[in-house]
Order: sequence, then C-alpha cells, then structure tokens
Amino acid sequence: MEATLDHQKNPAEGWDIIASAKADKGEKISQVKIYVNDVAVSEKSFNPGLVQWHDRLTQKGEYPGSNTSRIEVFNEAGEMTVAEDSWS
Repeated sequence: MEATLDHQKNPAEGWDIIASAKADKGEKISQVKIYVNDVAVSEKSFNPGLVQWHDRLTQKGEYPGSNTSRIEVFNEAGEMTVAEDSWS
C-alpha cells in the first residue's frame, strides 16, 4: 500500500492538503483517515474497496504557523499504512 500527502498554499486562506493512496496488487483500500494538526478532518470508508483514491481538502491548517498532516490508509485486512507531512 502506498500513501502520500502534500500541501499547497490556498490563495484564499490556509493550506490545501492533497492526499492519495494506491493499493498494492491483490489489495484494496477500505478506509482512509486524514488528520491536520492532530485533528481528524476526514474519514472515508469504501465498500467495495478501491485500488486508487485521491482527495484535496481545502483551507486547512494555520497560516502562518507550523502544521502537520497525517494520512492513515487501511486495506481490507485492517492493515494500516501511514504518511506524514509537516511545514511552516
């Protein structure tokens, strides 16, 4: 399982968080959770599971300020893959 996070300054306010996940061969993505600055901002479940997933969360985090984001991706067996991003 592969999980990625990135951030981009939102012209209106705050930051956009770009998250994606890709399942390995024979796996499916069953759930995705995203946290920004240790606060849950998104949780999605998929039935049936997905091979790929992508989302953009707008105007999250603090500007200016230090920020962290974390994605937790679960396969159908309940195994978790994590990616993190931080910036200021």
